[in-house]
Amino acid sequence: YKRQVQSASAQIEQTKAKTEKLQKTTDARARTGTITAALNGIRAAVKNGAGYQTALSDLITTTEIDLPKALKAHAKDGVAQLGSLQDSFSPAARASLRAIRMAEGPQTGENRLVAFLKTQFGVRSLEPQPGNSAEAVLSRAEAAVTRGDLNAALSELSTLPQLGQDHLQDWIAAAQSHVALQAALAELSNTLRGN
Repeated sequence: YKRQVQSASAQIEQTKAKTEKLQKTTDARARTGTITAALNGIRAAVKNGAGYQTALSDLITTTEIDLPKALKAHAKDGVAQLGSLQDSFSPAARASLRAIRMAEGPQTGENRLVAFLKTQFGVRSLEPQPGNSAEAVLSRAEAAVTRGDLNAALSELSTLPQLGQDHLQDWIAAAQSHVALQAALAELSNTLRGN
């Protein structure tokens, strides 16, 4: 009889250990599922230019990691979509170039009439051009924007005269926010893979 009690007691302990292990596995899978759903929700919101406060709250509740500042900063309203940034670049670049041309006047050796017409009609090269002129810089920046390479575009724009940058200020700020948020998402994904 004593042996039967010991055997039953051992089986109960084994069952209890298996149950605890199963519970831990289930909890880990649920946690992983919540994290994956939250990350996917944030990525979708960023792609669509929407806020992602709920998904971020789920992520905060589920994880104990320090989230990147850019991720928290844009949770309520999101950031501009890449497509929106691509669409809004051309008009902003045209306004920037016009302001620069008006301030600088005709370039050395440039026909005054041609310079006047370029300024009035916003004529500019849409193909990437070599050189340091505002038109060349903006042509390379536009090519980068079209490719979706906002980092390269921002790098090019940083070489524009201040007047040109001032006319692109809203676009630059929106692009910087988009880039910062993409970097924050990549950092977060890497951090979560390590956990």
